[in-house]
Amino acid sequence: MKRPFLNFLTKRLAFSIFLLWGIATITFLLVHVAPGGPEALYSGPRVSPEVLERIRHQFGLDRSLLAQYGHWLWRVLHLDFGFSYTNFRPVAEVLAGAIPNTLLLTGAALAVELGLALLLGIYSAVRAGTRGDLFVNYFSIFLFSIPEFWLALLAIYLFSVKLGWLPAGQMMSVGAAELNVFQRIGDVLRHLVLPAGILSLTSMAYSMRLVRSSLMESLSGEDAEYLHAMGIPKKKIERKYALRGALMPFLTHVGMSLPFLLGGSFIIENVFSWPGMGRLTMAAILSRDYPVILAANLISGALVVLGNLLADLAYALVDPRVRLT
Repeated sequence: MKRPFLNFLTKRLAFSIFLLWGIATITFLLVHVAPGGPEALYSGPRVSPEVLERIRHQFGLDRSLLAQYGHWLWRVLHLDFGFSYTNFRPVAEVLAGAIPNTLLLTGAALAVELGLALLLGIYSAVRAGTRGDLFVNYFSIFLFSIPEFWLALLAIYLFSVKLGWLPAGQMMSVGAAELNVFQRIGDVLRHLVLPAGILSLTSMAYSMRLVRSSLMESLSGEDAEYLHAMGIPKKKIERKYALRGALMPFLTHVGMSLPFLLGGSFIIENVFSWPGMGRLTMAAILSRDYPVILAANLISGALVVLGNLLADLAYALVDPRVRLT
């Protein structure tokens, strides 16, 4: 049993590395062929073409695209992401300040999303056709159909402007550095409630419906009917057998949830002024900061590939037949 799993793991790792290289290459080409460049930030009536050409030379943009790509890829393989054109610091230092903030936001949102999706999905499946099931379904459709930025603005207006319960943005209050450790943690959690809540609710709608449909399919299948005919109690069938079968597609979705949350955090971070990768990437795009754009996209792509890989491995552990593919 170990050899099929090792073969499965080796093939998935090789495919993941190839996929990550493809993401990095396509991103590099798209960024460099787009109109404009970092030197446009310094252009003006008083800046001569010679100065702009010197800036391009300093950034290494006067070399051929293939030479730039080879140089960038060689540095990335050595975990060197270059120097930010606008922050005037190594990209690794710039990302080091933003990645933990994004992971805090997406981690909290993912925990809330998965917890609510399992609870509401199981509740809706075992009570299919009841008023509670209809309410949960209509509520999930409502959340799924609302644009994320609009729901975020509505939450800010309601809970921050009107009620004044929660902060409207940022990660900490002004002067939070003077607070003690526990007060700072509480301050961060207050700022985390709105962005993490909105991010989790918009993603939870699909997750909940996935759990519901998978569990209902398992409960109505031939295996469940056979177990019921054998005299096994309905609640035991729901907990031990049907739920396990329903978790199969849900595990795949869990692995893919983090990339979707990162995509959503791009919007949420800019709406709530959360100092994470989404806000940093937006600023880098507007200023054509190539090294930051490439590094941020590479990290996001790595998380997508890692999420896929973990989902495949979890699927293989739950269902040994997958190891033979």
